[in-house]
Amino acid sequence: MTRSLSLLALAVCLCAQAAAEEKYTIKIKPDAKGDVVMTTEKDSDVSKMSYTAMGMTRPDNKESVRSATYKEEIVEKEPEKRATKIRRTYEKAEFTENGRKITPSFIGKEVLIVRAGAKYKFTVDGKELTGDDAAMLADEFKNRTKEKESEFEDLLFPKNPVGVNETWKLDLDAVAKDLGEDAKITFDTAQSTGSGKLTKAYTKNGKQYGAFQIDFELAMTKLGAGAMTVALDKGSKAKLSLRFDGCIDGGNSNGVMEMTMEMKMSGTLTTPNGVEVKIDGNTKKTGTKTQEEAPR
Repeated sequence: MTRSLSLLALAVCLCAQAAAEEKYTIKIKPDAKGDVVMTTEKDSDVSKMSYTAMGMTRPDNKESVRSATYKEEIVEKEPEKRATKIRRTYEKAEFTENGRKITPSFIGKEVLIVRAGAKYKFTVDGKELTGDDAAMLADEFKNRTKEKESEFEDLLFPKNPVGVNETWKLDLDAVAKDLGEDAKITFDTAQSTGSGKLTKAYTKNGKQYGAFQIDFELAMTKLGAGAMTVALDKGSKAKLSLRFDGCIDGGNSNGVMEMTMEMKMSGTLTTPNGVEVKIDGNTKKTGTKTQEEAPR
């Protein structure tokens, strides 16, 4: 009896060890033509800036919050490129900008989103949206300028399979280059850190699910370009924290993503006529997005 119990305990330990050593390739399903998903999301963007020159300080604060629930169908899309035509039907939508609340009139209607180059056009019943109706969508799509959709995300995921509680290092030079090109920011990657970690793995409906987190902090040295370059003080930095729980084998689009991006900066801009402008700022962007595949 004692020997049987010992063998059982050994078997349990070996199974637990095998499970712990199992490796997983993290792959998030890319959008494809014909995909239909239900999405609920909420984003907030708070920016507090101040500019001081010749003894005078001018504040420049902005705040926006956007929330929505909608069914989305990708109508036209080439592989690895952003969709050129999307159809959405909103159940709920609200946009608040600097304290002014906007409830768009297209709730319950079919919105067609068409991409031409880096610009987007929004229509309902063949008529282009304008004013407050267009403002909410324009705010969402303003940063979708690159033709390739997953370029930045690809830099964050591990190149090799990882186990639960295993970490991976980020290619900070590649991350800094991608972010810097868009925002015209120069980073010092030698003074930066970044890593990812798989925290959980489980199966659901025959698919591999899991949870992972990605965090990085990049030291900022310059902002802007040419005559409008701001020399940033030591301690200026950009931080990103990303959490995901959902399908990680590329089998479907289901999951929950939470993201926080913060920037803290201070520095000096010397104008062409020799005037020094002191710049201080803090920005914080947060977002939560839940996706569930829907019948086509």
